[in-house]
Amino acid sequence: MRTITILGVGFLAVGTLLFVAAPGAIDSITADRGAGIDVADDGNAFVGLEYPDADTASTSERPVISLESDDGALSCGFFSGCSYEYSDIEVVTARDQGLTGELTFDATVRQTGTDPAVTVDEESLEDRYDITATVECDAEFVWFQSRQTASETTLTVELEAADETFATELERSIDVECVPD
Repeated sequence: MRTITILGVGFLAVGTLLFVAAPGAIDSITADRGAGIDVADDGNAFVGLEYPDADTASTSERPVISLESDDGALSCGFFSGCSYEYSDIEVVTARDQGLTGELTFDATVRQTGTDPAVTVDEESLEDRYDITATVECDAEFVWFQSRQTASETTLTVELEAADETFATELERSIDVECVPD
């Protein structure tokens, strides 16, 4: 009987502890979980951006389009002076890299300063949106030779892309520089 009494008192003690303690509910748990967000570069994003005529590997923090007189067309006017004209400069191309392939694009291009003179043209194609420019770099005429003078400007492209389920606005700046001779 002594064994039964000891077992009874033991069961009573365990039962009391179970009654006083929580019935197994969890009040809180601490877990160390990580979350990561990757940002794609311009060429690999949902709205892919390319800068065909720009040097994206330059030391500048943004793409740079460098225009050298060997690539331009010289024109001189009697009263207007001389300039080198660069036509069809590809500033930026936006591509729909999403799953639907139904993005529509709209853009606004602003120029910082007026030298060099820049005229922008936009074209929306089936799978991309092209922004091109014509740039006029000033030149001076010295000893029967023309020399392009140094100037630079920044083109800021504000691009909107949207379809039925997605919309985004991007702003990118591209430097355009007339390289002196």
